[in-house]
Amino acid sequence: MIHRLNFASTLRIGGTVALLAGSAVLFQPQTASAASCLYPEKLTRASPSYDCLSTGEKALVEMRKFRAEITVAALRCNQQAIYNDVIRRHDSELVVKGKALGTTFRRLHGARASSELNRFVTFLTNRASIKSLGIHNYCGTMTQVMNEALRVPVRSFMTFIASNPIGRAIAPSSPDTTAVTVADKSGAGSAVR
Repeated sequence: MIHRLNFASTLRIGGTVALLAGSAVLFQPQTASAASCLYPEKLTRASPSYDCLSTGEKALVEMRKFRAEITVAALRCNQQAIYNDVIRRHDSELVVKGKALGTTFRRLHGARASSELNRFVTFLTNRASIKSLGIHNYCGTMTQVMNEALRVPVRSFMTFIASNPIGRAIAPSSPDTTAVTVADKSGAGSAVR
């Protein structure tokens, strides 16, 4: 929703009185739920529902999540060359979809779109980094995912991402819960899930 605010004011400069007039355009999210959509602090669950987004916009978020995952993998596993090859191969699709994600953020956040998109990308990258610490054979698995991405035909990257390649690769090797040993005061340890 767009609101136009018209104003007029007088201003005294020295002995001269000037009349200032103008208007400002204020953008407001389209729905009440859009006001809190895609703010990192609202996305603490592992799989947020993104109720404020259309199906196409959800696919854009999944694309950005995938990119954050492989960015972390490239850095953590010293696989920058494979990452760069994936990005170069699918560059045209990534650019178009990245611009569309920017449009989504402008719809939802108006003038704050750029800073909110940066916060969102940082949130996704931090979450991917933390997630990477608990995955057995993380580097081998993510290198396999990036190599698979290299075999995806150009202009089919979004379909590949929608197939959840990371989830498929990680699920067989990662248990649902991780046991952590906690020492009590006597020094004896107990497993906590």
